[in-house]
Amino acid sequence: MDKNGLCDSFVKVYMFPTGRFTGIAAVKTAVHNKNCFPLYDETFRFNLNAEQRQMKDSLIFFTIKDKDLFGMTSQYIAECYITFADITAYEGEQIVMNLCRPEYSDSLALRALEYRQGDKQAKDFLKKLKNKSYN
Repeated sequence: MDKNGLCDSFVKVYMFPTGRFTGIAAVKTAVHNKNCFPLYDETFRFNLNAEQRQMKDSLIFFTIKDKDLFGMTSQYIAECYITFADITAYEGEQIVMNLCRPEYSDSLALRALEYRQGDKQAKDFLKKLKNKSYN
C-alpha cells in the first residue's frame, strides 16, 4: 500500500502444480491505480489438453500484489486458490474466494530449512514465505 493509503493492485494467475502445466504461462490483470476496492472483471483462456482438464486436484492460484512506483518490484498483498473440482462444481455461478496470507510458524520443517547452509533454494523459499507472512 502506498504512503497515501491507496493501492495500485493487480492479480497474477498461475496453474499449480507447475510440473503438470508446462508451457502454460502465468497471466496478469490490468493494474487498478489508486483503488483500495478494485473489481478484476477480466477473462483469461488457458489452452489445456484433455488430460490437464481432468486433473481435479490441480489448482488455479491467484496472488494480489501492489505495483510499486517504478514497476521493479511488487509488494505482496494476499492470495487465494480454487481447485479444478470446485470450478466444475460451481460451473456458471459466481464464486467468492477469501483472501489469506500464509503464516510463518515455528515448525520442524521450516527450522530444518533454516539450517541448510549453502542451499540457495531453501533460503529463497524461506525469504518469500517471510515476506508473505503477517509475522
